[in-house]
Amino acid sequence: LLNKNDNKLHEFKSQWVHGYRDVIKSAAREADLPEILVSGVAYNEVGGDPESVDLPKFAIASLIPLSTIENKVSFGATSVQIRRAAEALGYDPSKLTAKQQLMLISTLNDPKQAVFITAAHLNYLRNIDFPGIRADELTDEEIAVIATRYNRGPELSYDEIKNKMDYGNAIINRKDHILELLK
Repeated sequence: LLNKNDNKLHEFKSQWVHGYRDVIKSAAREADLPEILVSGVAYNEVGGDPESVDLPKFAIASLIPLSTIENKVSFGATSVQIRRAAEALGYDPSKLTAKQQLMLISTLNDPKQAVFITAAHLNYLRNIDFPGIRADELTDEEIAVIATRYNRGPELSYDEIKNKMDYGNAIINRKDHILELLK
């Protein structure tokens, strides 16, 4: 694993976003989200825990009786939790079978599908605080709020999100660089 401040990690993140730029743009368009939001979340998440770390976490969590902890394990390049992927696809995460969980893990490990699921989840998160606001109407601050919700969860209040915006602000602070990667 690379250190978050490592230049090689940022180079990898940049190459990944640039390499998947057409997928990111398409997913953003389909979800009516700003490209900077989808690409910024991808940039923040890419290079996290590999599957060799996530799968054992999932396996151990799934052994705990009457637990749904395993649905909170994140997978794929954009680090989507199983429960969030299920919700984005219209499923009730509490009713997923083991086979369905494994299918979602496989889906999230496909970078293209993960980007579209990420965009669908971001669309849901946008509607928590900014319902009906189109992609071209969202301000940088609103984009940062939505991105922060991606990292911190939909359950928190708006004030709790606004109290700790590092995740979303990192995207806005890198906006020019990230948008350049989409060219």
